[in-house]
Amino acid sequence: MTGNITGFSYKPLPPSVFRRIGPAVAGFFACCWLVALASAEAGSVRILPLGDSITRGSNSNGDIPGGYRKELAHRLALAQLSFDFVGNRSDNFASGTDPHHNGINSQTTANILSQLSGVLALDPDIVLLHIGTNDVLQGISVNTAANNLSSLIDQITTGKQTRQLYVSTIIPILQGFGNRTQTELNAAVDAYNIEVRSRVAQFVSQGRNVRLVDMSVDLDYNDFFDSGDWIHPGQVGCARMGASWHAAVTADGTLLQAPPAGAPSAPDSLVATVISSERINVSWADQSPDETGFEVHAKSATGGLWVRIGSPAANQTIFSATGLTAGVDRWYFRVRAVNAAGASSWSHLAASIPVELAQGKPASASSIFGSAYSAIKANDGDSWSVWVSASNDPQASWTVDLGTDYRLQDVQLVTRQDFDQPTTRNHFEIRASTTSDFSSYTVLASRGETPLAYRSTLSAGIALTSPFRYLRVAKTDGRELTLAELRVFGSVPPPVPAAPSGLTATATGGTQIALQWADHSSTEIGFLLERKSDAEGAFGEIATLPANATGFIDSGLSPETGYTYRLRATNGVDVSAYSAQASVTTGTVRDYENWAAGFPDFLALPQSEREPL
Repeated sequence: MTGNITGFSYKPLPPSVFRRIGPAVAGFFACCWLVALASAEAGSVRILPLGDSITRGSNSNGDIPGGYRKELAHRLALAQLSFDFVGNRSDNFASGTDPHHNGINSQTTANILSQLSGVLALDPDIVLLHIGTNDVLQGISVNTAANNLSSLIDQITTGKQTRQLYVSTIIPILQGFGNRTQTELNAAVDAYNIEVRSRVAQFVSQGRNVRLVDMSVDLDYNDFFDSGDWIHPGQVGCARMGASWHAAVTADGTLLQAPPAGAPSAPDSLVATVISSERINVSWADQSPDETGFEVHAKSATGGLWVRIGSPAANQTIFSATGLTAGVDRWYFRVRAVNAAGASSWSHLAASIPVELAQGKPASASSIFGSAYSAIKANDGDSWSVWVSASNDPQASWTVDLGTDYRLQDVQLVTRQDFDQPTTRNHFEIRASTTSDFSSYTVLASRGETPLAYRSTLSAGIALTSPFRYLRVAKTDGRELTLAELRVFGSVPPPVPAAPSGLTATATGGTQIALQWADHSSTEIGFLLERKSDAEGAFGEIATLPANATGFIDSGLSPETGYTYRLRATNGVDVSAYSAQASVTTGTVRDYENWAAGFPDFLALPQSEREPL
């Protein structure tokens, strides 16, 4: 007896084995055997564990065999997924588990970057990257490490379109090292992880195949480390990391599985565009000639499960997601095509995570404490540099010009990392304006008497549709103000759709009118159709039609009645100008009956099939 598990054959263990060693032990050996077999089979998904000693599984108390890879392999095998660990190293492996990896002790982001071309020659389908701990331990600046990380993301996601990169935040450091205290090191870890999240978000917004795995937040660190080593995970910590990687790579369900025969081709070029604080447009390129429709799924970046939010019709390539609180939460989207044979593989992810808008933009301040604390220090991308106002400035403020109007989603204020001064972290406002003089402004967030925590980040999710160009952080109690970083996230308001043209109205009987028009917009999510009759005299909306529509049948009308139509395109917030109006008078019922009597085959059709072409 043989079976098949996602692309490779296996032979079950005989019953005599279970009788001799017991089901639990036999299950363990069966699992290990399946893992080894999976790694040897052609067509398996090639997974590259990439990083430093934490990826290798090193610990100052002795190696953890297989590191996190052991638990990851165990879970993938239980899920019957065909995979193959790849890498240039095979040391520190767990018995029965594919030994390959690229975890090397003491590696920094720069080390990995210098070796990357050779590693990518292994042609991985999935890359698991946990790197940056040694940058922190060696005192490498957060900005340098983050820039190296950006280069890694760029190179790994360039070239092979289907390769998927998972980037983890680094785990905490709970001991001193060298001449730096635990507090200092963990502050650097926090600052680096802020950059990890930001850099990954930037590449996601470009449509790159990269996803964040936020282990620094999501894992339980109780019993995570072994006594005596508070840098590297112990056995419990490795198992939790493996479980976290497994959850990430299987989050899409079919990520490691091929679609069924006859399924349509997957859509691509997926883009998520923030239209307002409660609406995100998702668009894609249709790559299949035989789909019957699509499925659009969404997931909040703050957690939760994938949920299907829409089922657009065949050939539709845009969907408007609403009610998602885009101004507060960030959202991921995926789309697949479906037909009678089944579903395609998923498109690449798109995210409503825009790039950071303030970094490097022109900044000014009411005053500075000294040349080392200039205004640009508050938006230079480095959380350790800081702008400080003069101590005698009674109206301390810092202002950034974003260069154009943006619809804002989130503003993050990072407090000073190197000096604990509570009076600089209270009594302030974050203001937004369309004019540089702030003659009028909107307060996005504020702080009263209670100071923000030391080394913290205030995140002000914004549920506004109004665009702003200028942001200001202003002290409201006449005292000194410091600012390590102000990050601004938002999107350029989408263009107003172009108006449709060439609207025509043709009576097709006593109760129906056929409408046609030309679509000139690539950004609409639909059309709003309005009608008035000779008796009514005022237009009223009668239908909302999908994107790319160019025709509509208006039924149930009154015979021998004049009707006038107009329509406009909408992107969900803004609307185009109206088309020119089109008028026509319906015929009599007798006209229709006389015509139909001459075509008995037509009358034999069901009513649903008698619509005019």
